[in-house]
Amino acid sequence: MQNYPPPGFPNFADNGGQTSYATVGRYNLRCLSIACRHVAGDAGCTVAALGRATVDVHNATVRNPQASGPAAGLLQQTLNGFQANFNSIALQQQQNNAKWAQLSTQLHDLRCMGVHAFNRSSKVPSDSIRALPPAAGQPPPAAFPSTRSDLSNLSSATATTFLNAYNQPTGGTRREKINRLARHIGVGDLL
Repeated sequence: MQNYPPPGFPNFADNGGQTSYATVGRYNLRCLSIACRHVAGDAGCTVAALGRATVDVHNATVRNPQASGPAAGLLQQTLNGFQANFNSIALQQQQNNAKWAQLSTQLHDLRCMGVHAFNRSSKVPSDSIRALPPAAGQPPPAAFPSTRSDLSNLSSATATTFLNAYNQPTGGTRREKINRLARHIGVGDLL
């Protein structure tokens, strides 16, 4: 954790409350500089140091009332700058979340394409098959058949369970359900 105050910053607590307008102004500019470096990812800047710097500016203003007018304005400008930076960070986080959701969906689509291609290559009853993940971020259904033969021997109730997992229609005979499931995972009609 970074020591406070950072190097090059005045410590108003050691100044006996005798703070000039120029000192407060320079201090506020340095605070803004810290905020900008923090937003840019400077590892040497911490939110705690930024908060402490703001408190020190406020305390210096309270101890030196004759400087409170300009210092209060500078403090408000500093706080407005911090708020703008934090709003910018929040907006960036929303954009990153939207990009992550899009990438997650694309990854799911690619996985499904791979599973479909693998399952299409199965031709004989003993060939392995794979289950599709039902949706982005969800695992494939548990106890899914591992071969074409296992898939073709599913009971009607088990086929219905898997169809529900994939949000597929569940009506019809056992044969229709198994073929619908087989088509959905890329195997094609079995029975």
